[in-house]
Amino acid sequence: MKEQRVRFHTPFLSAPIQRIGDEIERQKLDKIEHFDYELEVLASYVQQFEFLEGFSVIPLVLKNEGRQYDERMKVLIKLPKNIEVLTPENYQQPEYIVLEAFTGYNSILNLCLRHQKDSKVEENLNHSFTRYTQHLSFLDTDKRIERDYLDFEWYLKTLLDKYMMK
Repeated sequence: MKEQRVRFHTPFLSAPIQRIGDEIERQKLDKIEHFDYELEVLASYVQQFEFLEGFSVIPLVLKNEGRQYDERMKVLIKLPKNIEVLTPENYQQPEYIVLEAFTGYNSILNLCLRHQKDSKVEENLNHSFTRYTQHLSFLDTDKRIERDYLDFEWYLKTLLDKYMMK
């Protein structure tokens, strides 16, 4: 399709682009743009899965079989120095286009990294993460993106409060 800048514009508005073409050309362009968007989404998912693929999840469950409850109990686990532990600080942030799919208790990360219930282990329930939802509709795009990344970082801290090893 041919594109042409509209000549009339004010100092406050950028010059819009007018696309010139018939309906079939517009439909083709819409489909190409949609396909390009979906490829970008797919590439973002692949990037995240390739990052996660470099880590192994080692489930470790400790049970206090003593006769008293002791909050001051400490367990020391020693790991070789060449093992990289996945923390919120060294996690590779997802592209914004897929950020929501990796944030929260119904997310891909929750399914992949949080241990699941079985016959001997109860589900690891940690409900300290809640999304920021107040006044989101009033935020401009940059503030909303910033808020969504803050939510992701908070979720990571609740998820990775136990360490993941590489």
